[in-house]
Amino acid sequence: MMRELETSLKNLQTDYLDLYQAHWVCDDDVLDEVLAPGGALEALRKAKEQGKVRHYGITMHRHHKAIRRAIESGLFETIMLAYNALDEEGVGPDLIPLAAERDMGVIIMKPLSGGRLVSPPGSAKPDGLDPVVAGTLREITTNPSITTVIPGMVSTEEVDQNYRAVTTAHAFDDAARRRLFETIASLKKELRYGQLCLGCGYCLPCTEEIEIPKVFRALYMHQSYPEDQRSMGRELYDSLGMPADACVECKECMERCPAGIDIPERMKEAVAAFGRRAA
Repeated sequence: MMRELETSLKNLQTDYLDLYQAHWVCDDDVLDEVLAPGGALEALRKAKEQGKVRHYGITMHRHHKAIRRAIESGLFETIMLAYNALDEEGVGPDLIPLAAERDMGVIIMKPLSGGRLVSPPGSAKPDGLDPVVAGTLREITTNPSITTVIPGMVSTEEVDQNYRAVTTAHAFDDAARRRLFETIASLKKELRYGQLCLGCGYCLPCTEEIEIPKVFRALYMHQSYPEDQRSMGRELYDSLGMPADACVECKECMERCPAGIDIPERMKEAVAAFGRRAA
């Protein structure tokens, strides 16, 4: 860690960095290494004492148990998490608010899902803003638990558009959220790792009390996460109150789904993946 820091200081031609982060701490084992004597956290503390960094944090993906541990440890000043309107890594409901409650700076990466949450060419509104990009950034920056967002930008035009999108933001109410999801659904394309469900929850309530978006998330994790993390899909599915095989194919959920997903068929896919729940 100290060698990497010295390289960064040299390359950036500066004496200190405002923020330095332990990057890609993706599970409990790696977090243990960071926290162990002689590990990255010790180096970060030393660097701060020496004035080479002013603040230090951690960046994490997917593994909720490890993320919660890092937040609750109180050892980091910031945490960087992947989040957008689709909340593909499931950190929105609990973990982002928890970090904010612990007075951590919350930095959002992957706000545009790796470039997938972008409208087709020619879709800009009269104000020149991409409706999907602008809506997604507004959804994030109006969240009181989030400190800042770091979308990738490849031109000064994109910098200008993103700046205007967030500085002209109004309260992101239910109507604005619905419009955003309908616009994303209209793109009619698969998202990260082949994900189809938007996670919007408009399919609910289910007549059989199935937590449909969570079933989709569990299936997505089981099918698409790195092999050593796919067990998290099973853990999530087993935690649900009502299994996917409770579906009676009433199709009321389909009538409300902005993406037009054949939800009963995907419930069958979940049953095939996870098996039927024991009575």
